[in-house]
Parts: sequence; C-alpha cells; structure tokens
Amino acid sequence: MTTSIHYNYTLDHIHTNMLLLITHLRELESKPREFCNDCVFKHATKLVGFLEEAMQFIPNGKHIWPDLIEWAQNIRLKIKSLTPEEANKIADEGRLLWKEISKIPREEEHSTSIRHKPSLLCHCIGQPGCECDPDQQ
Repeated sequence: MTTSIHYNYTLDHIHTNMLLLITHLRELESKPREFCNDCVFKHATKLVGFLEEAMQFIPNGKHIWPDLIEWAQNIRLKIKSLTPEEANKIADEGRLLWKEISKIPREEEHSTSIRHKPSLLCHCIGQPGCECDPDQQ
C-alpha cells in the first residue's frame, strides 16, 4: 500500500505535465518560433511514466489512465510532423482528459494509520494527528 504522499505526488505530476503539454501544443499556432519539439517530447515521456505509476496505485483513475497513456504516446509519435491544426486538436483532446483527471480526489496529506519507517524523515512535519517520532519531523 502506498502513502498519500506518493499518491498526491504522482497525481500532481500528471496534472502538471498534462497542462504543460496542452500549453506547448497551443503554442505551435500562436508562437511557432517558440515551439519546442524537445520540450513536448520530454513532457509526454514524463507523463507516460507517471501514468504507468498511477495505474499501479491510484485506482480512482483506472478508467482514464489507458486513454491518457495513448494520448501522450500519440504526441511522442507525431511531434515532428504536427501541423498547428493537429496540435490544437490534440490539445483539445488533452483538455477533456485533463477535466476527467481533475475529478480524481487527492488523498489526505497525512493519515494516522500510516506509520513512517524509522529510516525515513517525516513528511507531515508535525501536522495535527501526526504520530511520527519527533526526531524524524
């Protein structure tokens, strides 16, 4: 079982990389000189990695993760030949997918049922309900 820290970390990175991809795809038409294939490829690759992690431990999104992986992989395959129209269409598809993942709730930042291993530093930093060793906070 994973902690809420890993769940939220992965979900945050999915949101971030999706928004960056959507923004970059829109720039192909509005700012073609600033459009960067390498940046788009990088964000799509990161997104696939975080989505693969999400498939393992964020069950709330299991209905959408495969579609998102396909969307990001499609970007990686087409990046060098995208027209502004195609980029906008893919960005529109991404926006719809992003709205779906935005419905996935974040987990509580700290649950009293989660105990940290002694070798790890506490990530809840003394929040109310924290049962961690004070030396680890």
